Amino acid sequence: MSKKFRTAAIFTLWSAAVVAAADDRAQSRPVADKLRQQLSQMLGIPRDRCDLAPEFRGKVERDGVVMERWIWTSEPGSRVTSVLYRPQKNNVKDVLRRPGVVITNGHGSSKSSISQRYTGPLYAKMGMICLIFDTIGEEERHVDGGMDTRAHDAPVADGRAAAAGRLMMGKTVFDVMRGVDFLVAREDVDREHVGVSGQSMGGALSSWMAALDSRLKVSIISGACLGPYTAEVGHGKRCEYIPRQRMLQVCNWSDYMRLSVPHCAILVMNGDEDFQRRWDWAQTDQVVADAATAYERADAAGKIKVWYRKGAGHRPYQNVKEALLWLESYLGTPGWTRPQIEALPTIRFGEWCERHRIDYRRQLRNYQTRPLNYAGAELADVDVQPFSAAELKCLRPDEQGAPQYTLAGWLEGI
Repeated sequence: MSKKFRTAAIFTLWSAAVVAAADDRAQSRPVADKLRQQLSQMLGIPRDRCDLAPEFRGKVERDGVVMERWIWTSEPGSRVTSVLYRPQKNNVKDVLRRPGVVITNGHGSSKSSISQRYTGPLYAKMGMICLIFDTIGEEERHVDGGMDTRAHDAPVADGRAAAAGRLMMGKTVFDVMRGVDFLVAREDVDREHVGVSGQSMGGALSSWMAALDSRLKVSIISGACLGPYTAEVGHGKRCEYIPRQRMLQVCNWSDYMRLSVPHCAILVMNGDEDFQRRWDWAQTDQVVADAATAYERADAAGKIKVWYRKGAGHRPYQNVKEALLWLESYLGTPGWTRPQIEALPTIRFGEWCERHRIDYRRQLRNYQTRPLNYAGAELADVDVQPFSAAELKCLRPDEQGAPQYTLAGWLEGI
């Protein structure tokens, strides 16, 4: 029997055993809380949370969208540069509080990345309040202000963090948690309707958040697998595969996904021709099916789903109409009905960039410029007008590289 078929057979037997065991032991709240605590400790997530100390750095209004610049504290010695997109008054149905979403970044992504410059205004036009911040080690949280540095992937960075009892994935997850803290502290955000949405590493972050943060009502997991994860599959990205391997020492994938039951509606989105298709999508399908059984037993049937775009690769699926419809169902899109969203036209990512004279071929890595991947992505078209990278800057020139904003400074501090 080949290694591939042995692995598939073992996984099938394991899945059957998990489902049978789940019928015998419902995951009670105390059990779920204990598992969250174990996983949080494994990631090195701090127990205490300091004052966010938010600092407003100005705003720009364009085409019915307000973009606000904010700096806030994730933990002592670690300040976060971020932008918040919200609808202008009377732009959509007048409501007192709006749903809030934290957009999680992929590898090399940050608030000024091209796809994020689409997602933020798109979600705001849907009536939501959307927060996007720089990943530690990227953009204004990089010592030189570098874009697409992937500094957090460096083995030396991961090694130094692990030696201090932290993991890089734990740091990025904790920053997202503090982003949720930032949103729910705002008077215009409905704290009962908050979610996360992300692509690639951002999808992995969204899955961790769904498991660990019980405040969430929605999690969109795009471009990520739910199953065995190794160095080969992760292309050597230690921040992803090491936490996954350690997670499996604490629980199995079914228990991990059941931490979201029944409060968080999860949509898993992938292209069936993803360049990382060495992931066995059948395993992701089975994990979702196992979790769906738990949702059904909790009277929350239909709150987890796996969705594929046929013939497509690694793309920002959180911007397609299916993602917006999921948000409309479980988070709310003030002023937008399902028929209105379904009737939206679409535009290719590459076409949108060309329309706004954005040189995506120079700014994106090669695999993202191919039609199979980002260039061919079908985006819900609401005539998004992008904000420039210069408009999204939070720091003054004399602040760039200061230790409280950088990966190096955080590593030194811990």
